[in-house]
Amino acid sequence: MGLSNLKIFRFLIFRIKNILNSYNHFEGKNIIGKNCKIYGTHLKGNINVGDFSSLKYTTLNGNISIGKFSQLNGPNIHINGKMKGVSIGNYCSIARGVIIQEVNHKFEKVSTFYFNKHIFKNSEYTDEITKGKIQIGNDVWIGANSMILSGVKIGDGAVIAAGSVVTKDVLDYAIVGGSPARLIKMRFSDEIILKLKNLKWWDWSLEKIKKNSVFFMENISELDLNSLNE
Repeated sequence: MGLSNLKIFRFLIFRIKNILNSYNHFEGKNIIGKNCKIYGTHLKGNINVGDFSSLKYTTLNGNISIGKFSQLNGPNIHINGKMKGVSIGNYCSIARGVIIQEVNHKFEKVSTFYFNKHIFKNSEYTDEITKGKIQIGNDVWIGANSMILSGVKIGDGAVIAAGSVVTKDVLDYAIVGGSPARLIKMRFSDEIILKLKNLKWWDWSLEKIKKNSVFFMENISELDLNSLNE
C-alpha cells in the first residue's frame, strides 16, 4: 500500500470511528428540549432533557429528568433511575465517569444474584431495591468518577469532589468529598447562601442572565447582590 493510500485508509478509519462514537440510541418515551447537544448517548426509559443541555457519551436508564443548560460530559457517565427515578436541576456540571445509581441488589436474600431476571422471570417480583429518588439540585458540580447512591438529595450549588461516594444528603452550597463523602466546607457564608437561595437565578430567563453578566463572571465577594438588573 502506497503512502497516499495509507493516509486515505487511516483517514477513513478515523471517520468511521467518529461516526460510530457519535451514534445515539433512544428507547422509550424521551422528550428532548430545544438546542440540546446529544452525542454518543444511550437513552432508555422515560427521560426528559431540558433546553440547551448537553449529553456526551452518557447512558441513561429509567425515569430521569434533566433541567436546562446542564452539561453531562462523559465518557462513562451512567445514570440509573429505574424505580423511583433521578432528577437533575438546571445548570449542573457532571464530569466523566460519574455513576448515579438509584437501585441496588437485595443483599438480605440468600444471594445477591438476579435470580428472577435470569432464571425465574416472575413479572410480579424484582431483584432490586431502592432507598428513594435521587434529587440533584441546580448549579451542582459533580467531579469525575464520583458515585451518587439511592435516596440521596444534593442541594443547590453543591460541589462533589472527584472520586467521592455520596451516601447521605448534601446541603445547599456545601463542598463534600471522600468515601463516604463528608463535608469539607461551605462555599459561602450563611448570609450569602440565603441570598442566593432567595434569588434562584437558575430560574431566570436567558435574557435576564445576559443582562447580569458581571454577576456570573466575578467572585461573589466583589459583587453587590442588591444591584442586579431585572
